[in-house]
Amino acid sequence: MILYKYMSHTALAAVFKYSTIRFTTPEFFNDPFDCAISGGNGASNEDDAGLSNILTAMHYRKRMGVLCLTRNPLNLLMWAHYADNHAGAVIGIDTELAGLECDKENLIPANSGSVVYTSVRPSSFGVKLPYEFARPRDSTILEKIFLHKSVHWAYEEEVRVAREIFPETSENTVSHRDNSYKDFVIPSKAFREVYLGSRFRTYPENDATIQSIRNHFKDTVISKCNLSPTEWKVERKPIDNSSSFFGLFFTDHSSVPPNA
Repeated sequence: MILYKYMSHTALAAVFKYSTIRFTTPEFFNDPFDCAISGGNGASNEDDAGLSNILTAMHYRKRMGVLCLTRNPLNLLMWAHYADNHAGAVIGIDTELAGLECDKENLIPANSGSVVYTSVRPSSFGVKLPYEFARPRDSTILEKIFLHKSVHWAYEEEVRVAREIFPETSENTVSHRDNSYKDFVIPSKAFREVYLGSRFRTYPENDATIQSIRNHFKDTVISKCNLSPTEWKVERKPIDNSSSFFGLFFTDHSSVPPNA
């Protein structure tokens, strides 16, 4: 299965420099509701059990790392929101080769990670959350916590992979950006595709990234996205390393500042 990750051009350079993918703790996601399961039933305030569940869920948010992927590499909103307003890129990852379908490594593997979009928040009311997860015993509660999102986010067509990245963390641990993620090395062959945005700049840093991918990730197909002349969409064109298009696009425009 090939799934996709939107990112900035600087993240693209880091991914291919180290051959890594990043799992992030949900505390630092852009949606404050994300992985924050409710402890009540909507009819009354949370009881002691509900409050205990909320604290346990907060503990999960500190210990667990989530890799957020999508099925669609040509989503206009995703390009605008997560790929530097089309100046970034999208990578296509073979989830099996990357170890993202492995039950031993992941509490939620990619083949079980389709996000469910709902209009009502998931609740732990009437259920005591376990302090430690185990699959398949806790599959239902794992789905409620990590795979349920508001219908507002349905455009993302998201698929998630979740694994424990900070097992030593307690509910009293103070989180900050430096301990909010963990990078994992994956095989170079797992990087199957790269889509460059329609505004991907042709300055030296980006040129160097693309040349590095060409040199060290020879099985990775690189494409350039362009705006359709007739429809509200972007279209991709594979870049042939030997074609004139490659030479024309990746030239040294050092006089053009990156943020111009």
